[in-house]
Amino acid sequence: MFSAGPVTVTAKTGAQPATTTFPIFTSTNLIAFYGAQFTSVVTNLTPSLDATFITFGRGGEVWTMDTQGNNLAEVSSTSPVGSPSPAVNALGRIVYDQYDPSVNKPQIFVTNADGSGNYRLSDGSQVDQFSAWTNDNGSVLFTRYVSPHFQIFKMSSSGASPTNLDDGTADDSYPTQSSNGLIAFARANSTTGHQEIWVMSANGSNKHVVLSSPTAGLQQPAISLDGTRILYQVVDGTTPTYIGLTYLQSPGVIQLTTPANAVDSAPSWSPDGKTILFVRITAATSYQIMHATFDGKDVAAFYSSVDTLAHPAWSPFPARKAFIYPAGAPFGNKSDGFIVAQRGGAIASFLTALSSTNAVTIAPDSAGTTLVQRITVGGGGTLTSLLYANSQWAAPITVPVAGAKSAVVTYRTDGTVSLIVPAVFKASSQANAGKLLSAKK
Repeated sequence: MFSAGPVTVTAKTGAQPATTTFPIFTSTNLIAFYGAQFTSVVTNLTPSLDATFITFGRGGEVWTMDTQGNNLAEVSSTSPVGSPSPAVNALGRIVYDQYDPSVNKPQIFVTNADGSGNYRLSDGSQVDQFSAWTNDNGSVLFTRYVSPHFQIFKMSSSGASPTNLDDGTADDSYPTQSSNGLIAFARANSTTGHQEIWVMSANGSNKHVVLSSPTAGLQQPAISLDGTRILYQVVDGTTPTYIGLTYLQSPGVIQLTTPANAVDSAPSWSPDGKTILFVRITAATSYQIMHATFDGKDVAAFYSSVDTLAHPAWSPFPARKAFIYPAGAPFGNKSDGFIVAQRGGAIASFLTALSSTNAVTIAPDSAGTTLVQRITVGGGGTLTSLLYANSQWAAPITVPVAGAKSAVVTYRTDGTVSLIVPAVFKASSQANAGKLLSAKK
């Protein structure tokens, strides 16, 4: 076992892999290891906001963008009805609620960050909405209507085993969980008619109020990753809706934003807890995603649209990700060539080469540049297949190259990979970010 930049490599008994690191672009490296059969390659990413992204509702669908407000992509594929409230986990999976006309009620859906794997999680039997991931990335919290109240439920990431975490005494909604397991949610006070900020343990026990107001509703809470602070929106009917903050150790309403002729809503945290996002509506056709420091300073527009914008959510720092799995899984344990593109603290793309002789080398294709790397099979062998992905959250794409003796890998300025293989081996269908070209030599 050895570590190479952001990854840890475990090889089978016998020959150990060689490793070479090539600087490709500014802040981007190409790490190659070869000469052995690997059993696992696992990322060990340094937390970096460059490795995160933002998801949000736009025009009734779920969208993503990078942390600079660029590279927008629509990732949901449901009928655009309502305003989805997406949430993303450390594996890049997005859950969101959306009206489902097939069952005539809101339901919980899930999709990958690249738009693949989109399907309904909830079973269609009840009104289900306002979903969020648990801190282990393995379950989903959501609000379900169980007459006569809305209740907090939890189900597995596959939609199985919905479990009621609530007590059935009030209308509860918008669950959100911190890394220590504490769940914050909004509870309606039947006496004042306003929502309050409550918390409970991960199993639903120890419910208690954190913050309430006799004259204002405290809505849509978002607990910080460390479980020390909660954001929310304040609706009092007289002043414009604004974003508030409370510390759990010393609860109290701290006003973070002061919108003029506008409404601020749907706050969320950056994974490092230093920045907040929220939606500002300044007119019926003017929507902005705003960002500010956690104490409400430096408020500025981040992204604007004439479409309805809703519920921006920042992804957590990516979880450790295994690229090569045990025998029988997507990569097996017979890989003899592997390359990773690291852009800053993020894995931009990766590729595995399988050969007939377990003898693959990776080196610059010419002396003039390191931007193009050639994968070559030694010992008279040939390549059997290449597997690659241009996102650390994406499933690997298999390229049929049986019989080829070499392949060329190029990297674009966005850090994604292109493969150049003989035309006879050109794949019939390609990944969104990759491109296969016929060989030039």
